[in-house]
Formats: sequence, C-alpha cells, structure tokens
Amino acid sequence: MTGCESVRSDLSAGVREKIHGPVFQTRVFAGTQRDVFEAARASVAGMGYKITRSGAAQGVIEAFNALSTGETLKTTQQLRLQVRISPVAEGCEVAALFTQMLENDFNKGRGQATENAVKNTSLYDVLFGRIAGNLPKPPSP
Repeated sequence: MTGCESVRSDLSAGVREKIHGPVFQTRVFAGTQRDVFEAARASVAGMGYKITRSGAAQGVIEAFNALSTGETLKTTQQLRLQVRISPVAEGCEVAALFTQMLENDFNKGRGQATENAVKNTSLYDVLFGRIAGNLPKPPSP
C-alpha cells in the first residue's frame, strides 16, 4: 500500500501548489548580494538560458531555454527559470523555480500553454553547483 500513499502525497502536493503557488528550491551561499547575483546570472547564461529580465538590486533573474517541438510538430515546450536572491544572516539565499510551458494543439487553442513546476530534476543541483563555482573565492589570509 505504499504506492497508494505516494500517490496521495503527490495529489496533496499538487493541490497545495494550486492554492499557494509552486515551491521554490533554495540554497544559501556565502557572499554579498551583488556577488551571488553575478554568479547566478553567469550560471543561468552558462546553462544555455536566455535572460529576459534581471536586476541586481531586486535580486531577480528570469530566463527561458530554447523552444523544442514534439514528434508531431503540434506540441512545443520550453523551460522557464525564475531566480530570487535575498540577503540572510549567513549570506544570500537563492530561490529557484524551473517551470515547463507546454503548448499542445490537441487540447488547447493556438497560443494557449499550460505551465507546471518541474519537480525532482537535477537542474536545481546543476544550477546551484554552477553558482557555487562562479562565486569569487575569498581572499586567503
């Protein structure tokens, strides 16, 4: 019966997401907001995403990857990445959310897409690893 429990858990998470919005994945990095922002910006660009909106003072980055088409050419999909950077006691918290936008002519009109959070993906680990690698190294004493 553990399979039923995991389905119930997924359903309740989906309902929670519909009410409260998707859940951002977070990590804390040591550094100034400006340094973490620049590291995140370089990381997003390095992953092949086109940055469409960013602001160091606001601590916001929004980016999209390239459009891809399905087998029938009637389906297109694209990933959207939202990054929020905010100062915390230990440095800066980076909150990231990958969402998949899917347009399918079978059940939607032209130009109408659905957008769903991408969960359980290694994209978060790749992003956070790149940010850590792009941060300036602290000066040695």
